[in-house]
Amino acid sequence: MNSKTLICLLLCVLAIAYANKSKHENHQIYSSKKFQKVLSNIMKTNEKATPFLQNVKALLQTKQTGYQKIHDIGDNIGSLHNILLADQQADDDQFAKDTKRINDAIAAENQAITDLRTQRQLLRDKLIALRAERAKIENIYQTDRDAYKQRTQTQSQLALVLDELIRQAQDGLVNNPDVPDLDNTNVSQVLAQVKSVGRGRPIEALVQLNSLFDKQNANDIVQRFKNLQNAIYEALSIDTQKEDANLNLYNVLTNNIDNVLIPEAEQQIQAINDQIKVHKANIVSLQAELARITSIYNQTKAERANAINYTSQASVELQKEIDFLNSSGYTVK
Repeated sequence: MNSKTLICLLLCVLAIAYANKSKHENHQIYSSKKFQKVLSNIMKTNEKATPFLQNVKALLQTKQTGYQKIHDIGDNIGSLHNILLADQQADDDQFAKDTKRINDAIAAENQAITDLRTQRQLLRDKLIALRAERAKIENIYQTDRDAYKQRTQTQSQLALVLDELIRQAQDGLVNNPDVPDLDNTNVSQVLAQVKSVGRGRPIEALVQLNSLFDKQNANDIVQRFKNLQNAIYEALSIDTQKEDANLNLYNVLTNNIDNVLIPEAEQQIQAINDQIKVHKANIVSLQAELARITSIYNQTKAERANAINYTSQASVELQKEIDFLNSSGYTVK
């Protein structure tokens, strides 16, 4: 091979080497608009990308070329990618804890409301029972009161009849010689007749018995009627005392129901209603908190997903650069 041929061969080799070098320099990653856009997107989607992208930017501005530069850039992109994945996992775990905490709290509030409603129903049943008992007491008392009034009226009428009998006997208005003297047996019969006839028809009894009286037995009859009259008055007095006792018992029972038991149950029901309102308000607040953290979580997750996607795109671009270097046979020591 002559010197001229050797020189030509060397020039060809240098030309090929220069062409490969020029081709690589024109294809370098730092001049890729797509890669620059990916980096810009990463910067916009996650604040943690800033220090890594500053390193990438500094690397892009160096004069270093070839594999090492791409590897250094890839290390920063890869570190950012891993941090983003770790952050997302941490957010997933925290979101799961927060949602469980809030849902458990909501469940507890609902259980409290259920328990309170059960208590309220028991109190409402108690109110129904108290009002039924109140009506029962009222009915018993009014029935007894009516019976007392009827007894008082009847006994008072009988006492008036006895007054009239006593007056007539004392005035000597009865004078029937055909009627035998009244002994104990006759008097007992008279009193029995007064009792049987006079109970419902005292005036008729008076007319019928007037014919049995004579002056000889007037004093005895008067005394017996007075004794009967006193017994009636005593019975009226005892009956009145019992009625007063019944009235006092009625007042005690109804006062306890009307002014203590029923108001107490109503106040407890109102207190339970107030507690239920508080628990419902707590549920609304918890649901709002759940909605808030869910919204933040979803928004952050979407933004981070974009950043992760962009770091993946950057890795793809870097791999393309490596593939190009491999295919071009370009190496840098």
